[in-house]
This record gives sequence, C-alpha cells and structure tokens, in this order.
Amino acid sequence: MSDRQWSALALALDLACDLILGTEWWGKSLLVTFGWAGLPVLPKVTRRKGGTISSRYPNNGYVPRHH
Repeated sequence: MSDRQWSALALALDLACDLILGTEWWGKSLLVTFGWAGLPVLPKVTRRKGGTISSRYPNNGYVPRHH
C-alpha cells in the first residue's frame, strides 16, 4: 500500500471511532494519524504574552496619579 492509501485507511478508521467513541477521541486520533503520515495538522499559533489588549496604552494600563 502507498502512503496515501495508508492515510485514507487510517482516516476511515478514525471516522469509525468517531461514531463509536465520540468526537473527543476522534480529534485526538486524527492528530496522531496525520502526524504519523507526516502531514501538518494544525498551524502553530503564537500569542502575544502580557501587555494590554490595545496598543494605545503603552504603560500596560498603569496611569500615574496627577496632584
């Protein structure tokens, strides 16, 4: 069998697992299947760490008190 045929067979088995065990199992199994086949499953997402939601507050929300 070619790699493509193995991937199709694995996907069919994953779909059968979905019907029997539920979507949570299928999602994990799908990740393993495509990871094994060498295919990218999900793009890597990076998030900005810290800071405020908006860039209009450069001091991270700190406002000095004016006397």
